[in-house]
Amino acid sequence: MLHVNTGGVYFTMRDTAKAVAAYRKAIAVAPNDPKPHSALGFVMAEAGSLDVAISELDRAVALKADDPETRKSLGDLYLARGEADSAIAYYRSVLALDPDAVQVRQRVGSIYAEKGDFDSAVAEYRRCIRDAPKWALPYSNLASVYLQRGTADSAIAAYRRCIALMPEDAALQNNLGYAYARHGLIDSAIAAYQRAIRFSPDPRMLRDAQNNLIIMQAIRAGKMRVRHILLRTEAEAQEILKQLKDGADFAELARRRSADPSAEEGGITGFFSAGDLDPDFESAVKQLKVGEMSGVVKTRLGYHVILRLN
Repeated sequence: MLHVNTGGVYFTMRDTAKAVAAYRKAIAVAPNDPKPHSALGFVMAEAGSLDVAISELDRAVALKADDPETRKSLGDLYLARGEADSAIAYYRSVLALDPDAVQVRQRVGSIYAEKGDFDSAVAEYRRCIRDAPKWALPYSNLASVYLQRGTADSAIAAYRRCIALMPEDAALQNNLGYAYARHGLIDSAIAAYQRAIRFSPDPRMLRDAQNNLIIMQAIRAGKMRVRHILLRTEAEAQEILKQLKDGADFAELARRRSADPSAEEGGITGFFSAGDLDPDFESAVKQLKVGEMSGVVKTRLGYHVILRLN
């Protein structure tokens, strides 16, 4: 125990080398004591030696199986090393010891969401909400998963419950606005963005909410917006159209190939009303559904491929 305490003193003094030496002496004296293995693991993790840290913490867990804190640390280390499945396994072992560890469960849900396993993520977030109904984060993350799954109505419900807990959170109001917009509820989106502007704590958030509000107001006014790629010849346009149909990224192709000034913005235009642009261009846009891509469209400027955004 003396060497462990000495190691702790050195670690507090930020003298990692002496702390490691003290913990290794403690292990030599009492190799089956989990405490020096655990302490050495934490120090090595702090020093960025993840492999050594994992090895020592694994040994500590083997010697003392009912230690949730060490198991959680192992989960964190495996996650830092990009081994999500191993991280989940250790986090789940924590939950087996302490089913009410909602922060660990929240982390498991986030890993599932990043892996694209949305059903598992939803299940974990819902359990968090059941166990900690006044904690806002699981509601927000649940809403984000619903948006990724394309269920904007469920996302709206989750964001509203989250905002009931944090009504002046600008980011939540901004996200709620996006969910309303995805669901086609433009007036509700505008109201949410206005609240986000009112509560914005910094210039970046303020600009984001203001830009979103401008977009919604333009949509409500009946204005249109598209991405397009302008080519000089029909042959070039047909080549681009084929690449897009084969899965090429529209914005990236616009940046590389479009002859229009909008190329720098990935081909995106500002909002426009009827009569603002070339008649043939506007006629082609009006025939498209939102999210639909045109064929090759000829105007006096050249040949276009158009993607309608709203």
